[in-house]
Amino acid sequence: MFNLNLPFSAIDCVISINADFKSITFYSVDKKDKSNILIEQETYKAKPFEQDFYEMLKNSVALRFKNAQRSGRVALILPDSLFLMDTIKIPIIQKKAMANSLNLAIDALYKNSREIKFITSPLTRDKKTATYAILGVRKEIIAKVTDAIERAGASLSGITFSASAMVNGAMAINSKLKTASYVLLDIKEDVSFFAFVVRGKVMGYYSLPFGYSIIKDDSVKDEISLFDHTAGDLLVLNADEKAKSKHITSFDNKDSQDEAIEGLSLDDELEEDNQRVGSLYKRLNRKLPKFMLRPTPETKEGFEIENFRPFVKWTLELVRNNAEILSLGNIDSVYVNMPDKFSHILKAVNIEQEQNKVTFQPLSQNKQNEMDRTNLSLYGGLLIKKYNTKNNF
Repeated sequence: MFNLNLPFSAIDCVISINADFKSITFYSVDKKDKSNILIEQETYKAKPFEQDFYEMLKNSVALRFKNAQRSGRVALILPDSLFLMDTIKIPIIQKKAMANSLNLAIDALYKNSREIKFITSPLTRDKKTATYAILGVRKEIIAKVTDAIERAGASLSGITFSASAMVNGAMAINSKLKTASYVLLDIKEDVSFFAFVVRGKVMGYYSLPFGYSIIKDDSVKDEISLFDHTAGDLLVLNADEKAKSKHITSFDNKDSQDEAIEGLSLDDELEEDNQRVGSLYKRLNRKLPKFMLRPTPETKEGFEIENFRPFVKWTLELVRNNAEILSLGNIDSVYVNMPDKFSHILKAVNIEQEQNKVTFQPLSQNKQNEMDRTNLSLYGGLLIKKYNTKNNF
């Protein structure tokens, strides 16, 4: 098995819930040999965070704790999408009055603030104003997941969100990130996660539905094929139908779909470059203007570099379109966590550093960190009492 590079805190098990893939992952330390990591994963059918879900969660945890007479403190990682993140700027006045002003500002901004549990923490200040980071999650969710886990026989030590746990893991692996401002990009096989970090605090998150499996060494992966456009295409189709006949198409009405598609005016390029799937068209490739075209690579390394460009593009888009976060801390570095076999790509990307305005750096190339890097957010969940403690509920 793998040796950990840091001792574990009092937390010896992490439970991570993924709502997109409907899975629960248990990540823990072997009680008999703490150099061993145990990972168990199961899927569920219940709709995430509705009543049946909490009963399923209790039963799943009970199998591993109460029924097995297991003990230990648990950290729970919830999906990023359940959490709101914001910043609020208020005038600097007397301390108690500032706290009241902050609460009033939150109530004004969020009409359902009584239903949300908030955590606030200072970010920056000048002579006149102070800026606070705001983190919130529905009280009902916190109460119900806590009840489910504790009824299952486990002791819940804290709840956080995936991006925060991911950054915890990165800080443990690369100590210079503890107080820095940067973007963290965790590229897994089929999905990728971003976290914006300002002075060591997580300020934003994002994800992409593709990972390092697109980095082919013998062909260029077309970016449009990396996303599922079905919902958007259906929306356009329905809007067109509504305008023409007030008739809405659904996936369940095949006859009306076939009739609707006959009424569409499709140009030759669409028919040539797309493939019919039911009543819609699956986009296979796209035609770019000449100034956007690049020569076809001639080497394995060239193909890999070209296939990494979607990650670069989305990183730069996120950086350039989040000026408010950038104003709180100068972000000029992107730390990338991906398999070491792709590390040469970053050197090629940084040739364009002057144009990109940011550098892409490996999170770590230490082989001893390999298991931790592979399970970055799970590993970071064990460290919620050490890093980003303001993100714990």
